[in-house]
Amino acid sequence: MAHPRKSEEDKYKKMSISFEPEQLKQLISYCEREERTASWVIRKALSEWLEKHDS
Repeated sequence: MAHPRKSEEDKYKKMSISFEPEQLKQLISYCEREERTASWVIRKALSEWLEKHDS
């Protein structure tokens, strides 16, 4: 059965970001160990950071 289509406002948005070489190496290593995508890890980390710093 097909998934219902998401509204335009509910779709993920793409963005290009840059990493220091060591950060990227660590991110890839973490993603491989945890079997997660880089997008998932970055969204999770950003969500936690915003929760802590957004007042």
